[in-house]
Parts: sequence; C-alpha cells; structure tokens
Amino acid sequence: MISDVPPGDQVRVTTYVKVAVGDAFAVFSEEIDRWWRRGPAYRIAGRSPGTLHLEPRLGGKIFEQHEHARYEVGTITAWEPPARLMFEWRSITFMPDETTTVELWFEASGEGTRV
Repeated sequence: MISDVPPGDQVRVTTYVKVAVGDAFAVFSEEIDRWWRRGPAYRIAGRSPGTLHLEPRLGGKIFEQHEHARYEVGTITAWEPPARLMFEWRSITFMPDETTTVELWFEASGEGTRV
C-alpha cells in the first residue's frame, strides 16, 4: 500500500478505436468479460475467474459470476449510452473504504471514436 498518495488522485487516458461510437460503447459494456484483464489483480478468483457482467442501467452492478457465487465489484453511477458511462469499482485487495471511480466518454472522431 502506498501511504503518501493523497486522496483524489486522477489518471486520464485517451485512446482511439476505428469503430462507430455506438459500437465502441457496446463492446465496452456488453462484452466486458472478453476484454477485462484476467489474473489475481483483476478478478476475484485470480487465474480461474468467473464471467464478468455489467448490468446496463443506472445503479446496475458489475459483478463476477461463478458457478455458485456472485461477487459484486462495481456500481454504475452514470449511464448515458452511447456517450458516457461511469462506475465505482473496487478490487478485493482494496481497504474497506477504498473505491475507484471510472468515467468514460465516447466521442466521434474522424472515422472512429475517441474514448
């Protein structure tokens, strides 16, 4: 744990994908299990993860479904398809009061989408 990082730190990342805005939003939200990294730092069960799901609505949950259990890892706090999505996410390695807020914007740019 890094103790000298002040609360409220921010990271901004921009990427470009050569697909329409609606397609980019759909892949992010509907196919989350296909692109979300695997491994102990990213999934509840580490190397043997369940299937990651995102409920497509405000207040929806992001969860990992296993054969006999469901582990919630996030909550949708803004749902504005196909332009914006925001959620709170927490890893099982986080302290009890820690969360990460992730906000995504999908904007047309040239022949594709800036995310």
